[in-house]
Amino acid sequence: MRLKRIELFGFKSFADRTVLDFAQNTLTGIVGPNGCGKSNVVDSIRWVLGETRPTSMRGVGMTDVIFKGSASRPALSVAEVTLVLDNSDDLLEGRGAEVSVTRRLFKTGEGEYLLDGERVRLKDVREMLFDTGLGSRGYSVLEQGKIDAVLSANPVQRRAIFEEAAGISRYRQRRHETDLRLKRVESDMTRLDDVVGELRTRVRSLKIQAGRAERYVEARAEWTTQRARFFKHRLFTVDCALDEAAPEVRELEVLLAALREDRAGCDRDVQESEEERATVVAELDRVSTDAGRVSGEIRAMDERKSQLALRVASWEASATEEAERADTLGAQLTERQGELETMHAEADVLREAAQGAEARAKELADRLRELNARYKTVRVEVQAQNDLLLERLHERTEGQNRAHHLADSRSPMAERHERVAARLAGLDGSLAEIVGTADAARSGVGSAEGALESCESERREHVAGLAVVDAELETAKRAKAERELDRARLQSRIESLLDRERELEDLAAGARCVLAAAGSADGPCSPECLRGLVADHLRVDTRFARALDAALADRAVALVTTDAASARGIAAWLAGRSEGQAGIVVPEGLGRTELAQLPELGPGALGRLSELVECEPEMRAVVDALLGSVIVVADLDVALALVAQHPRFAFVTPEGELVDATGIVGGHREVTQGAIGRRSTAADLETDVRAADAAIAALEERLAVLGHDRTAVAAQVAAADEAREQCRSALAEARAELHTFEARLGDLRASRDLVAQEAERAEEEQQHLERELAEALDQRTEREAAFERENARLSAMEAGRHGLEEQRDLLGREANEAQVERTARSGELDATLDRIEIHRQRMEEGAAEIERSETRSRNYTENARQGAGECEEIAVHAMELLEERGTIDEHLEELRAFERSGRERIEAVRQKAEVVQTKLDADNDRLSDRKLLVQRLELAREDVLKRSEEDLALGLGDLRAEFEPEPELAEESALEALDRTVSELKAQLDRLGPVNMDAVEELEEVGGRLEFLETQSGDLAKARKTLAETIQRMDEESRRLFLETFEEVRANFQRVFRQLFGGGRADVRLEEGVDILEAGIEIVARPPGRELLPIGLLSGGQRTMTALALLFAVFEARPSPFCVLDEVDAALDDANIERFIGMLDGFRADTQFIVVTHNKGTMAVCEALFGITMEVKGVSRFVMVELDDVEEFVPEVNGGARQREEAAAAGAAATPEAEDEDEEAGEDAGEAPTSSESIDPESGEPVVELQPARAEAGSAREREDGSDREAAVQV
Repeated sequence: MRLKRIELFGFKSFADRTVLDFAQNTLTGIVGPNGCGKSNVVDSIRWVLGETRPTSMRGVGMTDVIFKGSASRPALSVAEVTLVLDNSDDLLEGRGAEVSVTRRLFKTGEGEYLLDGERVRLKDVREMLFDTGLGSRGYSVLEQGKIDAVLSANPVQRRAIFEEAAGISRYRQRRHETDLRLKRVESDMTRLDDVVGELRTRVRSLKIQAGRAERYVEARAEWTTQRARFFKHRLFTVDCALDEAAPEVRELEVLLAALREDRAGCDRDVQESEEERATVVAELDRVSTDAGRVSGEIRAMDERKSQLALRVASWEASATEEAERADTLGAQLTERQGELETMHAEADVLREAAQGAEARAKELADRLRELNARYKTVRVEVQAQNDLLLERLHERTEGQNRAHHLADSRSPMAERHERVAARLAGLDGSLAEIVGTADAARSGVGSAEGALESCESERREHVAGLAVVDAELETAKRAKAERELDRARLQSRIESLLDRERELEDLAAGARCVLAAAGSADGPCSPECLRGLVADHLRVDTRFARALDAALADRAVALVTTDAASARGIAAWLAGRSEGQAGIVVPEGLGRTELAQLPELGPGALGRLSELVECEPEMRAVVDALLGSVIVVADLDVALALVAQHPRFAFVTPEGELVDATGIVGGHREVTQGAIGRRSTAADLETDVRAADAAIAALEERLAVLGHDRTAVAAQVAAADEAREQCRSALAEARAELHTFEARLGDLRASRDLVAQEAERAEEEQQHLERELAEALDQRTEREAAFERENARLSAMEAGRHGLEEQRDLLGREANEAQVERTARSGELDATLDRIEIHRQRMEEGAAEIERSETRSRNYTENARQGAGECEEIAVHAMELLEERGTIDEHLEELRAFERSGRERIEAVRQKAEVVQTKLDADNDRLSDRKLLVQRLELAREDVLKRSEEDLALGLGDLRAEFEPEPELAEESALEALDRTVSELKAQLDRLGPVNMDAVEELEEVGGRLEFLETQSGDLAKARKTLAETIQRMDEESRRLFLETFEEVRANFQRVFRQLFGGGRADVRLEEGVDILEAGIEIVARPPGRELLPIGLLSGGQRTMTALALLFAVFEARPSPFCVLDEVDAALDDANIERFIGMLDGFRADTQFIVVTHNKGTMAVCEALFGITMEVKGVSRFVMVELDDVEEFVPEVNGGARQREEAAAAGAAATPEAEDEDEEAGEDAGEAPTSSESIDPESGEPVVELQPARAEAGSAREREDGSDREAAVQV
């Protein structure tokens, strides 16, 4: 991968769009004067790679990177930098052969990143560049001061370079994200544990409250059964409510079925509308893209028109200024004409005075005048000959220089022609390649569209399947809820039957007193002495429960003690109190009882009752004593017949009718009326509860299966969604790629036209050069011959002039006094004439300047006219684009209107569906409420009937018939007994206190939520374990990669340090006692001949060379595609520059280097020199620079003045023989090896002396003749 080009617009000092094309160069130099914007190029690379710190951009805020304007240029509102990478080696997997990364920042502070024209996040750019060495803070870009900061940083900060080289930056970022997710999971688990704990406490409390509420209802029902009127009214109300609720439930069920059908129809309408809207949205995206393209062209036209308007205004102002200047010069010329006339008058006066003085001295100076005349004649001739000779000398030198220059220009011109031809051929090949790639991209767009349609169809099928599974899941949940409700009803019934407090209420007052006082200080016994009631130890089939209750009577609720002594103690304790008596049973009995022999009873007898009862072995004696003489018979008639034959036995029917010799105990008896019956009924209900549990478990299994099926179908839907999104992304990428290739195709065609024109110009210039060279050679020969002839004539004339000078000196002493006056006058006259001549020349110059100003004014006016015409053409084109944009906007508006109407239709259908769903939910709630109401009413009705039958032996017919108060209540004793009963029940209600009547429903709701949250807690625990394992794996992989890279860089650093310093030792070490992933890195160095020094004590050059050694060691271990070095050679002397250049040569095969430098030695090895200049203050421009022009382009280039002085001295002393020797020495030097190997005497390690490979450069003259860098300027 290589950096292909950089495009800057509005970034810092680059106000105009600037393109730096690096082509295939592996070493490119960036040069220019200080402050011209070279470092801005480096900043732009770091900025586009994701730098987010304004201070790193040398600004206060990030918007400081936007061009702020200058004296001649307005400020811009956007900064944009694009990096185009050559990815032909597919280092960036999944990307094309050319990858463009763009960052754009607006003045409002909003910014965006683009990958191949598609908007992405900064995270996406960083993840793409992970493990490549590239990045805003990686080791691929070293700006000013950072090369030293590598050493000045603390050991922990110095890890960044090693981590980037090891490729664990990706793992560190992912570990950070995983750690954040783990913390969120732990926080969620903490909150969930708190909530679950609270819910568990709440469930326990609700269970207690639910039990109390049920006891309260039963106690209150028993209390209110004493009011017959209330019972009748209550029964009447319940029956009426049931009659009203049943039809309403049926109506609601019918209505719910119709509403569900309506909801299904609404869902189908929504799906159809969604599909129509998706088609419209796709068309809307395409038209929006066209609108964006036209808008971009309009903005470009507007910007070009604005720039052109500014230039026209500048040209018009310049034309006006030049016209005014011509007028001013004309006025000055008129004034000088007057001054010239005044000077002529003064010259006439001085001329008359000089003539008088000459007449007075004429007699004394006749001979001298004659001699001077002769001398003047000779001197003029000599002077003329001398001027002629100098002219011939100048012509000869000029001809020689011109011929030499033209000869030297032939080779660069030929190479330039060849290079332009090669560029043209390369562009033709690229053009053909791009055309094929664009066709492939168009095919890819079609394929992506087909794949998207297939994904959409597959998704619709999965969504339909998910709806079916959801319906089945909802049915199963409703069935489970019904089973759980039945189970809760059964469980409540069991708890009601086995209610201990109710059992205690059936006990005699004495028994209740014993149980209450057991264990107290003054109690009859300890709690361990009591073993419950007799009914607690007996078990019988429900068919015989009423028979057993009738046979036992009050003994069923008698107390059971451990032994006879405890029984005696209890009896004695009760005897001392007035609470009443209590039945007490001793398991082993108080005496031995023999079972009587059963006589022949006939087919109506079912067997001895004691044999039908199950009990503990120790209770068998008690059972035989109580029930041994009781026979179970089929019916009352059989019992009456048998008791007459066997009066010593008692006979009982399964319905609880007891017959003995004394009489009959008859009437209706409910199974749950007695203690034994309640327990037997509870046992049967327990069987029903287990059956309900089995049904619930089966439903739960069905729910689990359906949940698994739904998860699978939902996963398929999610996979279909993901596939659809991937298809959409692929389609967008294909379209973006196609757009990129089409734009690139246009750029290549434009570039190809420019290069073809350049090739034509180069051909014409080469032919013109050959013609000029032939003419120059002929002219040089002629001028050399003319110079020799004139030189001989001058020598003869000089000899004659010397003889006349001697004669004039002899005569001059005699005529000096006579000539003083004449000389003075002549001097004044000459001075005046010189002034006149100077004044005349100035007038001529003024006239010429006027003519030039008028010419410039006309040129500026013509430029302004042409610029205005071009503005009009641009305006016409812009209007055409605006019309096209208007057409697109109208189409876009139509599509948006259609999309809005579709969305409104969808929203209307959804609202209709929501209305239907709301009504469906409301009716469903109403139906559930009505069903629950019916169930409650039925339970209440059953409860009234059961309580009335259990307590008063009144059936349904009795309650409806007997509406008046019962006659027996008229007796005072009966009323007192009823009052005592009501008082006891009231006391019981008071002891229960306030109860929560909604506890059962709350228990069901809270219990369901608790179960759900416990499931979620388990899922979170699994997620936490998975995240922890992921972090551990990433840490292990990061440690392995870091150690491998560290050891490799360490070995490279030791070797490269010796190469750069010609010996010495250096090392990098990990901080001890710290985790590898957190350990700092120490650097120690010992230059040759010195002791081991800390980094801070090295000189500036040594620090730079050490840092470069570390950088090159990292590059050797993990090469970066390209590296930008900003003036890293500033602190290096000539010898270290040579080593630095030699090291660069060794890495150019794998890494592309871009060097910002002021050192001519570094410039000399660059394949291309990019000049950054600032012709307009505040605005940077890009210029291709020749190496020979560097000292003029960059005056402060290192070594420039010294090299010019040495060249001048060498030129003054040079001879042809010396030049030949230099050429031979240069040829020998060119054949010398570029490196030599020796042994370092201090470390004993081999040292490879680095020398830059100059075989391509050769001698200075060869580099001058072979350099072929264009002198074109690109903006």
